[in-house]
Amino acid sequence: MKEKPIRITAIRKEQTICIVENAVSDKAKETAAEKLKRLMLADAESLIKSKAS
Repeated sequence: MKEKPIRITAIRKEQTICIVENAVSDKAKETAAEKLKRLMLADAESLIKSKAS
């Protein structure tokens, strides 16, 4: 089976280094953009609910 390429990116900002590793899955049901949007909306809804109570 042919392996998918994995990309590793390192970003440094002041004293913090962030290392991001990403790969593509044939089994994915949503794009990265769709997933981020879904997670951000869920977080916003959670924040609104917590402030309402």
